[in-house]
Amino acid sequence: MNFGEKIPQWRGVGENYVGSLFADLEKRYPAAYALLRDRGTQWAQENFPTIAQRLVRWVLGLLGSVVGLASGLMSLVLMLVITAHLTMDFHKFIDSLRRLVPRPVPPATEKVALDVNQVLRDFLVGQLLVAMALGAMYSVGLALARTPLVIGPLAGLLALVPYLGFAFGFGVAILLTLLEHNDLRHLLGVALTFGVAQTVDGW
Repeated sequence: MNFGEKIPQWRGVGENYVGSLFADLEKRYPAAYALLRDRGTQWAQENFPTIAQRLVRWVLGLLGSVVGLASGLMSLVLMLVITAHLTMDFHKFIDSLRRLVPRPVPPATEKVALDVNQVLRDFLVGQLLVAMALGAMYSVGLALARTPLVIGPLAGLLALVPYLGFAFGFGVAILLTLLEHNDLRHLLGVALTFGVAQTVDGW
């Protein structure tokens, strides 16, 4: 909604700037302006159909990417739901596995299961700590850049999926910063925030 409200304002600023530029060009160099206008009109008539086709293909590709992203997010939600159900019924799951294992091999099987459980637990705890650290760094940096705070924790949570947290957080933060401030200083603050956080994450 914010983006839609600002489009007429941006369009007016752009039209005024371009109009004053062309008016000044026509006043100073009338012959060059007339030649440029004729060449530009001819170029547009010759190339507009090709440009329109490319634009349609680009829009279709963008829609395909959006559908793919939505599918990935739905898979993430589904993964969380399945994880919650497995957590609730974990003891039933383990009891069923024990009944399936032949009696002579439970000690070895239990040792392997405990090792796997420990490794997965350590991995999950590590990933959660990394996500929390990234969320904290994103939140602090974006707060200093005066960008909506909800982006930081959400980008940290999505960091559980490789590259998704960075792509989502950086893209949305840049877009909202453009809508809200529309200057280079705040954009550099957003870029610095994600750059520092990704560097620390890499270390």
